[in-house]
Amino acid sequence: SGDPSTKNVGLCREGYEYCVNGKWGTCSGQVTPTEELCDSKDNDCNGKVDDDCKKPANWVVGFGKGGAALSVRDLAIDNKGYIYITGDVSGQAAFGNKAVATQSMDIYVAKIDPLEGEVVWVKTFGGRGQDTAFGIAIDHSGNSHISCVFGGGGQFGSFKLIAKGFDACVFKLNPKGDVLWAKSYGSL
Repeated sequence: SGDPSTKNVGLCREGYEYCVNGKWGTCSGQVTPTEELCDSKDNDCNGKVDDDCKKPANWVVGFGKGGAALSVRDLAIDNKGYIYITGDVSGQAAFGNKAVATQSMDIYVAKIDPLEGEVVWVKTFGGRGQDTAFGIAIDHSGNSHISCVFGGGGQFGSFKLIAKGFDACVFKLNPKGDVLWAKSYGSL
């Protein structure tokens, strides 16, 4: 019942139908084309193994470095599969193949390639006070929106925010990690 051109191609096999008591039974043993499963086999029986198959990535990337304090507070994934993490870091820290150094607890945002696990970029934001991010969301254009708290004053790209204590903040990054805007909430 399958396409004759796929007979004995890849995993496809013809089946056998038996006549029992004058009636044809069901076909058994037949294997017809299916969607590629990324299992090093030709599931769709076109003569190509795992063609157009996007295998899941198998990687691990490490964060931190001897004496650095680092926390991951949130994670988001954009429509291209890039992974974004945010939280706070204090001291010298390695994010995979990238490094940062802060004087106090600052906010960080890192973008990670989904296929290789390489850190595309990592950026830090804040000032001399304790600053931390609590959430991240990615819009349909790949821009990151980060919610945070900062103390005193904070530098967010070219935007300087001032707080009389600890204020809430939100800032937006483009897919390259450039700050598009930053806003603070709380101080009068």
